[in-house]
Amino acid sequence: MSESTTPANASFEEIGEVLRNHQSFVLISHIRPDGDAIGSQLALGFALMAAGKSVRLINEDGLPDNLTFMAGSDKIETPPAEPLDVEVAIALDTAAKPRMGDNALHAASKAKIWINIDHHKSNPSYGDYNLIDSSSPATGQILYDLITALDLPMPAESRDAIYVAVSTDTGSFQYPSTTARTYRMGADLIDRGLDVGTINSQTYDNHPYRRVELMRA
Repeated sequence: MSESTTPANASFEEIGEVLRNHQSFVLISHIRPDGDAIGSQLALGFALMAAGKSVRLINEDGLPDNLTFMAGSDKIETPPAEPLDVEVAIALDTAAKPRMGDNALHAASKAKIWINIDHHKSNPSYGDYNLIDSSSPATGQILYDLITALDLPMPAESRDAIYVAVSTDTGSFQYPSTTARTYRMGADLIDRGLDVGTINSQTYDNHPYRRVELMRA
């Protein structure tokens, strides 16, 4: 493949086949993670755990203090010194592979398959399987579509994480990137038991100083 050729997106079913046929995964997001990065890891990570998979969630810089309220966020860890024995590495919300950080990439170096899921237009599709949708306002919304399309479990941790991921990357559903599909997703999350008032308060009211930083794309 020439350097100028961008690989085509994988279908949901192709990614679903990889998820079904493998047991061990490491999920990674970009350095200096924001709500969409951590939310995406928790959303897909807990869906896979609920499906019986072995999952590690790592980030070069660890969990930001302003996201410790998220259910399941204690699963986010800094990269271990030795490579993990995992079959599949999944990069989330990371436009360029080096943005995962050297230690995170080393931790995932034994993975035989890389899946790359992102909403940044600049993403060069560096995975073996790529799902890049720049029309989506957040990687969390892509994961909502993937989880529901594949009929994966959506435990409360995944549900709430999707909401935080999308809310923070859309300025609480106010940016022009917010679409009708985004609102339909939000309605479905509420139908699934999301407590909007509580999670909005946790996301924004408890960390006023960090609010602008949290909402950066």
